[in-house]
Amino acid sequence: MGNNLNMGINVEAGFATRAIHKGYEPLDSNGAVCPPVYLSSTYAFPTAQTGGARFEGTEQGFIYGRLGSPTTQLLETRLASLEGAEASLVTASGMGAITSLLWTLLSPGDEILVDETVYGCTFSFLHHGLGKFGVKVRHVDMMCPPCFEKMIGPNTKGIYFETPANPNMRVVDIEAITSITNRRGLWSVVDGTYTTPYLQRPIELGATFVVHSATKYLSGHGDLLAGVVSGPKEQLDEVRMCGLKDMTGAVLSGFDAHLLLRGIKTLELRMDRHCSSALRIARTLAKHSPGLLSRARRKSIL
Repeated sequence: MGNNLNMGINVEAGFATRAIHKGYEPLDSNGAVCPPVYLSSTYAFPTAQTGGARFEGTEQGFIYGRLGSPTTQLLETRLASLEGAEASLVTASGMGAITSLLWTLLSPGDEILVDETVYGCTFSFLHHGLGKFGVKVRHVDMMCPPCFEKMIGPNTKGIYFETPANPNMRVVDIEAITSITNRRGLWSVVDGTYTTPYLQRPIELGATFVVHSATKYLSGHGDLLAGVVSGPKEQLDEVRMCGLKDMTGAVLSGFDAHLLLRGIKTLELRMDRHCSSALRIARTLAKHSPGLLSRARRKSIL
């Protein structure tokens, strides 16, 4: 099975199969079905020339734990596949993913447009972090695409929004907003923590990057902190070398990467149950508290 999944076969495996098997061949690791955990912080080179080439970036290979390990690399391969992205980069928390990405993309004098509702710690970073160093942050209504487009200014470099948003579940039309940003030459970052790539894949809808707090649904067990950003490989290589390695140091440990690899194996099953449970609760509320919902919404639920 491993060869069929990993060695270039044109038929793409299903979501759950990729979450379990993508990027790993057990026979390459003494037949171990569960991928080994690499804990080394440093790596040996066969020659000094090899070491020099890796540090220069002219040769691929592991150098130092802050730049990745075989365990985090496998996790990134699987997450990129599930997200429909060229590449992924894992970090020590969701905020580690957000800060590593935005510190790399933005410079003093730039402007970023942000939806009206974002997670509290993201709001703090935008205003107390980026704002402190000369990046202008403006909140706009991204539920109204024409209104949003009018707010784009000469120094606007990109946008950031969550959908559904934390904590009020505000929903932004990803395709409608990113069709504007792509036409205007702006990058876009979507926080898709609530939905995971099982329910929503923003990159397929036109977004440049998608970030997650993998602590939540991707992990599913409440026993780790982790984050991930997915998007174009060239730009994520820059985020790895700049935002992650030099600016935040928010590196995911081998043990936590192992736990997250375990967590995403059951992602499809868990998200299906979350959805069925939420629908059951909504139907119960619609029957017993009709005043909370409009007639049309109540009819659609029931």
